[in-house]
Amino acid sequence: MEFLKRNGMGLAAILCCCVLGVLLAQQSGQLQGLRQENDALTTRLDAAESAAEPEVPAAAPSARILASSVDPETRMLTLEVAAEVPGLEDYYVDIGLCQPGEPYRMAWTWDSLSRKANGTYDGTLTFPLDLDMGLELRLEDNTVLFSSDFVSDLLPLQFGQGGPSIHFNSEEQKLYLCDFDVHLVNLAGGETQGRDGKFRVYRNGKLVFTGKKAADSGFDLLVNGEPCESVGIDCTEGDRMRLCYACTDDAGLRYEFPLSEILTQKWDGTERCPISGRPMVTWAE
Repeated sequence: MEFLKRNGMGLAAILCCCVLGVLLAQQSGQLQGLRQENDALTTRLDAAESAAEPEVPAAAPSARILASSVDPETRMLTLEVAAEVPGLEDYYVDIGLCQPGEPYRMAWTWDSLSRKANGTYDGTLTFPLDLDMGLELRLEDNTVLFSSDFVSDLLPLQFGQGGPSIHFNSEEQKLYLCDFDVHLVNLAGGETQGRDGKFRVYRNGKLVFTGKKAADSGFDLLVNGEPCESVGIDCTEGDRMRLCYACTDDAGLRYEFPLSEILTQKWDGTERCPISGRPMVTWAE
C-alpha cells in the first residue's frame, strides 16, 4: 500500500511536470508568435513613415552675385560671387564664364573661386561689359552655378518699387499722374540712388512728357522750375501710354526702367499691359 502511494505521488509529479512543460511550450510559442507579429508591425510602420516623409534632395551647386561695379573708362564689369559646391574640398574651384546655354569649353574666359573656412567659395570676376550679353557660370563638368539671360540684372542699379498714380479722364481727354516716387536698390537689396532722375511718358511709342523729380519736395515734379503735385497729359481713348523712370549711375550708365503701360478705354477706364520690368541700358555718349 505504501508502495502504491509513493508510486502514485511520483506519477502525479511526472504528469504535473509534463503538463507544465506543455504549457510552457505553448506559452513560448505564443510569445514567439507575438514577437514575430510585433516585428512585422514595426517593419510596416517604419516603411509607412519612410514613404510619408519625402526624401530631402542633396543641395545642388549654386552661386550668388553679391555686388557689382562698373569701370566707365575700361567698360569692365566686376562681380562679387559666392558659391556653394557640396562635396568639393579643393582649395580652388575653376569656373567658366559663358553665354547662356554654351558649355564650359566654349567659355569666353575662365577664372577661379577660393574656398573659405565655412566651406563656401568666393571671389571677384572682372570682364568686358557688353550690354546685350547674358551670363552663365559653369563648372568644368558643365554644372550651371548661375545663369542670367540679361546682364542688366547684374548692374549696380535695380528697380525696387514705386511709380506714379494714374487716372484717365475721358471727358477732358487727359491722363493725370501724381505721387512721383520710385525706389532703386542695389544687388544686395539696399536702397540706393540714381543721378538726374526723370519720369518719361510715351504715347503710342512717342515721347510726349519728361519731368524731373523735385529734390526735397515729397512726391512732386519740377514743371517750369516749380514743384508740381500732378500733371495732365493729352490722351484719347485707345492710346497706349507707357511710363518710365530714367537716370544714370555713378559709372555713367543710363537706365530707363519701365514702370507701367496702359491702354486707355471709355468712361475713364484703363487696361494694364504686361511689361518686362527690365531697364533699357546704354552707355553715356
